[in-house]
Amino acid sequence: MSGLQFTATPQLKKAVELLNDEVDSSKLPKLLLRIAEKLHMRDVEAFSEEEQEQLTNVLELTSEELQTVLETCAFFMEQAAYHGANKNAFGNQLLAVGLAQDKAQIFAKVWEAAGKDLAGKLRNRSLFPNELTSVNWRLNLQMAQANTGKMKTPNALIQLGCNDDPTNTVRMELSARELYAFYDKLETIQAQLDQLS
Repeated sequence: MSGLQFTATPQLKKAVELLNDEVDSSKLPKLLLRIAEKLHMRDVEAFSEEEQEQLTNVLELTSEELQTVLETCAFFMEQAAYHGANKNAFGNQLLAVGLAQDKAQIFAKVWEAAGKDLAGKLRNRSLFPNELTSVNWRLNLQMAQANTGKMKTPNALIQLGCNDDPTNTVRMELSARELYAFYDKLETIQAQLDQLS
């Protein structure tokens, strides 16, 4: 185990009680598999509104209780993926926060079946909704201004495109000194990324 540890906050205890008392063990595996299947997708719920309505009826939960259960299950799976937990460590941590033995075993079995795939998909998901998709640049040399005489001021115009959306761009005009400072920061970021790889 590499650091997976859940803190039993009052909200987590309430969610664990709901899982223990209200969620039928026979329905939990399908619920968890669906969450694991959709967890890596940004802005996509594991269950549609219609499906959530059906789940509230089947599980006999209020919509708020169902949201708590779904969010807690997703949280457990996400944390296991983040920490690279194995099946036994994951199950033991769930037992430590008060999850019933049968439910913890179900989580562990689903994690064993779907965890590696989920962790890989989460690893490839960007943390931010905007991703850099294009870089355009041009050099300018300003030769004079109306209120000053001759001058030579080089600058770079850089345009960063995000998500292949022409309206979602960042434009910068940088002097040689500013461009060098920007490059220096990028080099620092690259060095840190290299250390993590």
